[in-house]
Amino acid sequence: MPMGGHIEPHEHPVDAARREELGIEPHFDVAGEQPLFLTRTVTVGQTAGHVDVSLWFAIRGHRDRAYPLDPSEFDGGRWWDLDPSGLPATDPRLPRFIAKLDTVLKPQARR
Repeated sequence: MPMGGHIEPHEHPVDAARREELGIEPHFDVAGEQPLFLTRTVTVGQTAGHVDVSLWFAIRGHRDRAYPLDPSEFDGGRWWDLDPSGLPATDPRLPRFIAKLDTVLKPQARR
């Protein structure tokens, strides 16, 4: 599942993305500091009926670098290729996000 968190009251979304518990300083040089993708989900279970709005940012990472994820926030992490057919069945919107990300990455590859 993509990394994520909650925005604190009066916090700008990009500031929340910067402080997320990834243990890295995010670089927004892939698609800028605006969300690349937005999803809306009605939750189930204990918070049934609550609407979750997710702003998806793209930050640059490096496959060969270990990222010290906060164990109280994450149960591990790993890299996945951007091939939607090879993704685990975690977030059903992840293939759509990757397709959107691909529209940003392809023009950069042509430079």
